[in-house]
Amino acid sequence: KMKKGILFDLDGTLWDSSRECTEAWNAALRAQTDRTEQFTLDDMHRFMGKPMDVIAAMMFPEESPAEQMRLMQICIDNEHTYLYAHPAALMPQSRAVLTALAKEYALGIVSNCQAGYAEQMMELNGITQFFEGHFCPADTVILEKLRQAVGV
Repeated sequence: KMKKGILFDLDGTLWDSSRECTEAWNAALRAQTDRTEQFTLDDMHRFMGKPMDVIAAMMFPEESPAEQMRLMQICIDNEHTYLYAHPAALMPQSRAVLTALAKEYALGIVSNCQAGYAEQMMELNGITQFFEGHFCPADTVILEKLRQAVGV
């Protein structure tokens, strides 16, 4: 008998890292650029759930796409480091729900997040064992390169 599956999003579903991400991005921009804008929690709530290039365009609309992505990468790099020192908590009851669901369903994560974010969230919260896998936009790039390499 085939096992049924459930796919989860990350932000706002399994955890809420919006406060930590806002702090990390603002700190990175202050420390590594001459930019003066400070993003708010409301800004982060508008950003989350969108692809990285869309967020970068929302954050830095006056910049070229290349500069938008350069600045976004500065934010993301600091976010990973910041989250290890200041991990966001799981949403209430997530561990109990995942424990129960994993007994009967294959669980996975599908998110617009950057590469490494889903893995970091699972590691920081000790929930990797509940998930069969995860998928983010960076994975589509990897799949496309593999597809081209094998000529499919």
